Amino acid sequence: MEDKSGGIVKNSKQAHDLPINSSLPCFKSAAARQTSILLLRNKTTQQYGLVTSLATRNDTQLIRINHRGGALTYNKTDSCNFADEAAAVSHLGGTEQNEIIERGCALLGYASIGHLAFVVLATRVRPAATLPGGHMVRLVAESRWLQVPLQEPGEHSGRMTPEELEKVEMMHKYVLSNAHFYCETADMSRPFPSSNPVDQPSWEFVWNRWLSAPLRTVNLPAHCPHLMQGVAESRSLEDCMGQKYTLALFARRSCLHPGMRYIARGLNSLGSPGNEIECEQIVWTQPASLESPLRWSSYVWRRGTVPIWWGVELKSGGVGEATIVIPSPTPYRGTRRYFRRLQKRYTPDPVIKAALEQTGEQSAEQHQQQNGDSPPQSSDTSLQLPVTCINLLRCNMQRQDELMLSEAFHEGARHTRRQLGSGAPLQIINFDWHGMIKELKEKETVRCLWEHLQCLLPRSDLSSGTMESAAQDSIAEPSDRCCTVWDAKWRMRWQSQQHGLERYNCADSLDRTNAASYFGAVQVLAEQARRVGISIEAENAQEQSAARAAVSKKKKDPGYSIEISSIHRRVKEMMRSRATTPETEAVTSKGPVYQPLQDAESDLPPGWEARLDESSGRTFYMDHNSKQTTWVRPASAGGGGQAVPPPQPSSRSSSPQAAAQSHNNSEQASPPGRGSEIRMQMLSRGDVSDSEASDTETQAHRNSTQQQKVCYRNMGSIMQTHTCMHASEL
Repeated sequence: MEDKSGGIVKNSKQAHDLPINSSLPCFKSAAARQTSILLLRNKTTQQYGLVTSLATRNDTQLIRINHRGGALTYNKTDSCNFADEAAAVSHLGGTEQNEIIERGCALLGYASIGHLAFVVLATRVRPAATLPGGHMVRLVAESRWLQVPLQEPGEHSGRMTPEELEKVEMMHKYVLSNAHFYCETADMSRPFPSSNPVDQPSWEFVWNRWLSAPLRTVNLPAHCPHLMQGVAESRSLEDCMGQKYTLALFARRSCLHPGMRYIARGLNSLGSPGNEIECEQIVWTQPASLESPLRWSSYVWRRGTVPIWWGVELKSGGVGEATIVIPSPTPYRGTRRYFRRLQKRYTPDPVIKAALEQTGEQSAEQHQQQNGDSPPQSSDTSLQLPVTCINLLRCNMQRQDELMLSEAFHEGARHTRRQLGSGAPLQIINFDWHGMIKELKEKETVRCLWEHLQCLLPRSDLSSGTMESAAQDSIAEPSDRCCTVWDAKWRMRWQSQQHGLERYNCADSLDRTNAASYFGAVQVLAEQARRVGISIEAENAQEQSAARAAVSKKKKDPGYSIEISSIHRRVKEMMRSRATTPETEAVTSKGPVYQPLQDAESDLPPGWEARLDESSGRTFYMDHNSKQTTWVRPASAGGGGQAVPPPQPSSRSSSPQAAAQSHNNSEQASPPGRGSEIRMQMLSRGDVSDSEASDTETQAHRNSTQQQKVCYRNMGSIMQTHTCMHASEL
């Protein structure tokens, strides 16, 4: 944009909204200035050019657009590099000979197709989040697709069909605003803290890779920041005692399977599910000075659609619900490829892992592996990374299509385990979210979900460490192998690494995965806060009274509370014991402990599956061919095995069908409570029929619910903030 005198406005702050929340005022910005992009047109020659002044550089580049074909031209001579923006425009003849078509604050891409070239500019951005070290993550608030006419067509025009040309005309209508974010100074395509350079991203989460290719061709990769699709939020907060810290949430959507809700479902040819999102929750303290170390913690999880081949058929001409369709006979091709991609991405750094073990900062799982308590590892350590899928599909006959999809998902997981070999740590937990909400309402549903997660989350642990100045000299010790580079000024000293992954899935990866993953992240939040030395909960009456007194000065709500549920407290204590007492092999709990049934499933006939009855602890067998179940182990596939009798015969033992139904219910809902215990005891004694026992179980559950009346409070303003940040994903 021009001023009234016709000169160039050197500093355009209108396009950069001011930060709404400065989370780390003690850090200087990692960028020296704000990025400015000018699209110019020469009034005489009608040629176009880009004048770029990046935040990461102290000079200005001139990139010319060839009017014959649209190729970008740039070289490192004095004719393309200038001290500032005004010098570059003056070299072209000033504003008297050049027209400023548009000014932007980021160049998001460039493409030359046919007789048109497209320049994608972010015309307004706003700070969405900040990271330690002053790295600013910006959200694209407004953007424009600018068309540049070419005298001769580009290289792709001769191979384009009329339909493709029509789509090119529609390309500029694609909206980037308020759904994409980027960072010019740090790698945001990987979990925090990534030691990879900014120009070497994980392309799975970069949505403008094709649009940025022309800039990479002329050796200017940094001139087009990598665009992520999703959510980026951070908030500066205070704990119970007034200590300042920052909570950040990032959600990156994979670009390997793009598409609308009813189109992008299940796997594609790249082995990627539709609407696949990587979520990350980061907590760090605010240091008193630049010399003080900063403590941080990070937790990563995934959400997406069911990772097998499937799709939907729309009813009534696209109005109403869609019917799930699973192709046959190979709906599992690509499932193994997907899970291996997850394991390779989230496997802990072996150098850091070895250094942590040497210094004694190892997890309970690592301690068990060293003592021979786990299956032998192969040369590929990524095969040992546990992946747990929380399946939120409906698992009842009211939605037979989702039930069919859920069963196919389980079969796909068994198929993958057979391919990966014995001991593959892949687990699926059924949790019928809609069914649980309907039967138990919201509070009991959350309690049941937390019961399932209380053993899973401690096993995966989380990543934590400190950030310190890279300028500080340190003695070369074995513990220095725990350090990685964050940027030129900072380094990260790791104290723990996340060594497991939880993945939430439903049919479309929208409301159910959003709600369930939120409550799962809440479980980890208290432990993240403890790792960095802050307290977001009151652990005794004295702390609670002091916290309420501190909060009363800021809030007028007399009912404000920071209490947490007993289940949440158990999860926190279990994660704490995992981090501080490696010798602890397991924690006694009523929750579902990960017990792979590879031994029980070995040598079973085709179509048979071994499952564990959560109520009695007994193994039963399902024949998917005849849709029947039995306590008796069938003969092996080779015919040499013998049937195994039931371990606890009784005059009127519960039927395997009832055990299967109880197993499905336990997967859908919570682990068996008092009602399930009563039911199994009565069935095992032969006192009542299965239907009468079910009525007794229901009544016992109602009485237990009425007596407990567990209230899940929100842990104060931090939980309200966390809820808003997750809700923004919708």
